[in-house]
Amino acid sequence: MKKTIFLILGESGSGKTEIARELGFYGYKAIQSYTTRPARKKDEYGHIFCSDVDYDAFREKNEIAAYSWFNDYHYFTTRTQLAESDVYVVDPDGIEDLKSNVKNINFISIYLNVDEDTRVNRMKKRGDSEETIMNRLSVDQQKFRYKQFDYCLPNDKLTKTIDIMRYIFDAETDGAYDE
Repeated sequence: MKKTIFLILGESGSGKTEIARELGFYGYKAIQSYTTRPARKKDEYGHIFCSDVDYDAFREKNEIAAYSWFNDYHYFTTRTQLAESDVYVVDPDGIEDLKSNVKNINFISIYLNVDEDTRVNRMKKRGDSEETIMNRLSVDQQKFRYKQFDYCLPNDKLTKTIDIMRYIFDAETDGAYDE
């Protein structure tokens, strides 16, 4: 049976990283993707911050399994990370890379559907500037224009979203995640 990784996608401020963090409390291991962008805050969850030189080294070793370019920064995950994880927060570009580069893993995509006002408020709360927010909304509009996914969930109540995701994980893996 092929390994399954659950891909969480959604526009900026939809709660992807928070969902991934919460799933960790239930034993799911989320990928901390690499990025060359600076951290927003100390001990930021969701990314491993690296240099352009580090990125080039991973690329030269053909270790990059999924890649995305956003706001002049590299975002990527490695084949090793995929082998060790259950959940990956990714954008549509990354999903395309995964599906074309990795054939030995079953990917199930879950889109978090959150209205724009809520997303803007979440981005403000985390400290994004008005300019950054407007840029993210614009880029997301293009990236998610033709979104495709296996499941679509609202993310208006964290515990409800986590419960539904756990149910999906269990159903898609024939109970492999039962406690």
